[in-house]
Amino acid sequence: MNDNMEELPETEAQKIFNKEREDQVNSDLLSELVDHVSRGDNYIPWEPVTLPSQGIYYGDKIPYGRIEVKPMGVDVDKLLTNQRLIENGSLPSKIVEVCTRLPDDFSVREMLAGDFNFLLYYLRGITHGNSYEFISECPYCKTKNNYTFDLSNLQETVQVPNENYLEEPMEVHLPKLSESFGKSVNALVRLIRVDDIMKMSRPGNDKIFDPVSKGQARIRKKNNQNKTQVKNAGVDASKLYQDNMKRQIVALIINSEEYKDDRIFQIIDTLHQKDAAVIRDFIEEISPGVDTSLEVTCQNTECAKDTTIMLPWSENFFRSNN
Repeated sequence: MNDNMEELPETEAQKIFNKEREDQVNSDLLSELVDHVSRGDNYIPWEPVTLPSQGIYYGDKIPYGRIEVKPMGVDVDKLLTNQRLIENGSLPSKIVEVCTRLPDDFSVREMLAGDFNFLLYYLRGITHGNSYEFISECPYCKTKNNYTFDLSNLQETVQVPNENYLEEPMEVHLPKLSESFGKSVNALVRLIRVDDIMKMSRPGNDKIFDPVSKGQARIRKKNNQNKTQVKNAGVDASKLYQDNMKRQIVALIINSEEYKDDRIFQIIDTLHQKDAAVIRDFIEEISPGVDTSLEVTCQNTECAKDTTIMLPWSENFFRSNN
């Protein structure tokens, strides 16, 4: 056959046949894609993670603290546009509900604050990567600084349960009250949970469009007394405990005798700051979780001062830096 022979024009019947065959192939590929996505685990896979508490304070509901989590999807995007969830402070808990597999008889509100915070940072990392940009205002010169932090560094700060305090409530001696009363007075306290946070905290305004300077954030060095302590934008356990002491103190022990009735609230309302600080420090010291205190340096060259802040988050925490 002559290779130079002109190709015969395609008949109308051939055009229809070829078009139907092409549509069939495309339809099969689309069906495969729909099947791939509908199975879920192929596209947005679940993965195991161990909570800092190791499940110690949840009875037998979460053995060894192991649960499954998945990256955030469009279902979370829908939550991020829900103004009601943002305003009433329940957005983070809803996100955790969507992205975790928890036992049927366990609510996110029962979760320890430390486990909850750990999950928020973990979910952000597996969804958008560990590089996280945030804004913090310098307390000295009021410059808006834009910092970048590697969330994977938080793994170095994970605190597991203290082996001396594996059951709630825990007993804490109140030195000032005991000295004043002339008898030993101890408080029985429990750890802070998501339910406490939701009753106390509300997300702050995210001033993402303010002019900012750029810099790097770093994990705070322990026992560094030369940094100004600044608490902002995140869940501050000490502030929450100060405002919510009645929820954490479940009883008082006076000379080894336990009291649980409403009279203890009168005592709690008049606690000396030293005794309140003892309780706050105790809770912070033994609570499982991650240490989100960071050292940052103001990028204003005329200031350039170091500050210790709490790693902040807002609704934009759950979106990509891009």
